[in-house]
Amino acid sequence: MDDQRPGRTLVNLQLRLIESKETNAEFSKQIDHLQVVKEELSQNLQKLKLSSKKKAIESLLEDREIVSLSHQRENALIKQKSLANDLRSARNLLRKFKLDIDCSEKSITNLEEQCALTKASIAATSGERKEVLKDIESIATKAEEQRLNIAGLSSNINEEKMFGERLKKRDSELKSIQVKLKQRQQRQEKQIIK
Repeated sequence: MDDQRPGRTLVNLQLRLIESKETNAEFSKQIDHLQVVKEELSQNLQKLKLSSKKKAIESLLEDREIVSLSHQRENALIKQKSLANDLRSARNLLRKFKLDIDCSEKSITNLEEQCALTKASIAATSGERKEVLKDIESIATKAEEQRLNIAGLSSNINEEKMFGERLKKRDSELKSIQVKLKQRQQRQEKQIIK
């Protein structure tokens, strides 16, 4: 609404200025017509040799019609100047509105650029966050693999311990068998000697 008002005011002032010019032209025509009438009356008065009536008519025309029309014309010129001033003021106001609109458009452009930069920054941060999450997942996977390896090593150690215990047991069994065999051999040797 505010943007349309200066335009409307500008059009109204232009229309009023045109009307004022037309009124001034009409006044000029009337004055010219009165001048012609005055000349005709003067000629008629000269023909009739009515000098006193001629002076009275001239005075009456000057005092009433011509003077009145002159005043009207002066008033119209004053009004025309006032309208021209209003028109200049409206144009200045319209120019100011245009400057304000340009400033607003520049501000909007700056805000759009800032929004674009913010979106790009958010996108970059999101990409970095994804990379960090990938690294964390990779570390977790490696940790799980190491845990499984440690579990496997622990299992191997337990198996080796059990195998060592079995070897010890078999060694003691072999020693026991060797002792028994030796004792038996000794008994056999004693029997042979007897």
